[in-house]
Amino acid sequence: MMRTILLAAGLLMLAGCQSPGATHVTAKQEASQRWNRVRAQVKARLASEQLAIGSTRNAADEIAEARRLDPEHVGHQVVQARVLLAEGQVEAADALLRAVAAEDDSLAEVAYLRGIVAQQQMRWPVALEHFLTALDRDPHDVTNLTAAVQVLLQLDQAGSAEALLGLHARQHDWTPAFQVAQAECQEQLGNWSAAAAAWQRVLSHAADQVTLERLALALERAGRCREAVLTLEAALEEVPREQRTRLLLNLARCDVELEDYATARRRLQQILARQPGHPGALQALAEVLVGQGELGEALTMALTVLERDPRNVPMLELGAAVAHKLNETELATALAERLIAAAPASPVGQHLLAR
Repeated sequence: MMRTILLAAGLLMLAGCQSPGATHVTAKQEASQRWNRVRAQVKARLASEQLAIGSTRNAADEIAEARRLDPEHVGHQVVQARVLLAEGQVEAADALLRAVAAEDDSLAEVAYLRGIVAQQQMRWPVALEHFLTALDRDPHDVTNLTAAVQVLLQLDQAGSAEALLGLHARQHDWTPAFQVAQAECQEQLGNWSAAAAAWQRVLSHAADQVTLERLALALERAGRCREAVLTLEAALEEVPREQRTRLLLNLARCDVELEDYATARRRLQQILARQPGHPGALQALAEVLVGQGELGEALTMALTVLERDPRNVPMLELGAAVAHKLNETELATALAERLIAAAPASPVGQHLLAR
């Protein structure tokens, strides 16, 4: 019995001697793992920041290190998928996202990114399915909603897009992203006054040149050309002189609608002074010259445009009509025949050939 007691005591002492060392090793490993997880979180955050400013190479380096330190973290895998998409590695991003979804199919961001992948692959119905899944999982993120709307518009389903926006209006209609989607939806439906109202709500958050131009286009299409001119002139003040071509051209078109041909001509001459062969300006100037009664110059201008763009339907119509007016029957007939070849339903071409 004494030998048994001594043996048991020896075993206990041995266990007591080994236990602190083993515990120390385990604690050290756990501390190291915790430290690696903290470092990985910092690296992942840095990767997201680099990605936000467009530095994809640095973002790739940071997220690769985060994955090395904490390879199983789903959030780091999602950031890496974003980086891969930014680098144009669509197939690699798709493979990574499929692997993540196989492990955890509940993340809205994964569904959203899979929608982006399908969108870049031009698989529009698949993209829509993923975006709607992301929206179901996280209806509070307006990005999921607007992504689904954009795909519906791409599929020419503006009515469905409008209905989807209506379902989430109470939650998101105060956001600029929602109003942009609403404006684009109304544009596709041809509801130009509603589109203009939506663009005006976008401008109440922040004014920028693109939004002002979209508002002006909607106003012009809605027949509110005077408002469109005021909007475009406001945008013109914010743009450097060398970047004003598109705005000046839009303004000139509005001037033509208002029959203010002198102002339109002055704006177009500003464009042509910098870009003598600008096709849009030459085409608009041909229309202005017709409005001012300078038919010979208008015909010359139309023919100049047609030399570069032989199937330009508006210029074929204008050229054929002006040539007919000037009794240049052979030229009018030739232009009318070219017009019918380019646009068989053109009433101008049909009328002229019938005569």
